[in-house]
Amino acid sequence: MTNAYLTKRIISFHEQGYDQDFRFAGDDLLICLQTNKYYELASVALRLEDQQYDHLCYSFKYLHTIETGSGEKGILLADGILISNNEKRDDYCPETNRHPLAMS
Repeated sequence: MTNAYLTKRIISFHEQGYDQDFRFAGDDLLICLQTNKYYELASVALRLEDQQYDHLCYSFKYLHTIETGSGEKGILLADGILISNNEKRDDYCPETNRHPLAMS
């Protein structure tokens, strides 16, 4: 079973100019998969955009947008919520659709 909603959200962000894909590359490091550039997590603008249950992995995935100082914009799909102080948040409650997110 595929997760059509999650796929549509990712495509939508790509169409809005968030055309780079980021992944974790170690402690506090991100890598842009298209450019192979590394970024410290604290050096990028990070925003939680959506959360969705991934039917392939049987877990929630959290869609973040990223903007770098060099102008790259992209997405990061993570297993947890990242907030502005770059702490991973595992206390999201999908049943109530609430989390203590304190981002700008």
